[in-house]
Amino acid sequence: SIMFGGVLDKVPGLKIMFAHGGGAFPGTVGRLDWGYKCRPDLVAKDSPKSPSDYLRERAVFFDSITHDQRMLKHLLSLVGPERIALGSDFPFPLGEVPSVAPVTHEHLDVYPGQMLDQCDWLKPAERDQMAGATALDFLGLQRGPQGDLTVVQAA
Repeated sequence: SIMFGGVLDKVPGLKIMFAHGGGAFPGTVGRLDWGYKCRPDLVAKDSPKSPSDYLRERAVFFDSITHDQRMLKHLLSLVGPERIALGSDFPFPLGEVPSVAPVTHEHLDVYPGQMLDQCDWLKPAERDQMAGATALDFLGLQRGPQGDLTVVQAA
């Protein structure tokens, strides 16, 4: 595991983005923290920090492909919009792309970012951050005053 294996401590500055809204991780971080406290012999062997410590340190990024507004809201409460980027699920057909559902034959007229647009509880600044600014940060880019992209120099 990236966290329990100590990878984030052994490679400072490494940027990792977990797909699918982090999968099961956001829903089990409390259990993982509990294991870190109660069974360090199993869980904390190679890591000096708990999973929540890494979240507080903003050491990892997540994509927004949860297909569930409640899960996105939970993820947002854990890491903030600065660590969530618009996901596409490319090259797989599970992202927000127009398609026909093979089982129900329903026409899915969707577009990338549609779920973010449908989250009426999102603040516009949070939506904008997740829709583009987080990806730029992850890639080490910034948008200039004319809209041009430049590489951010590492500190």
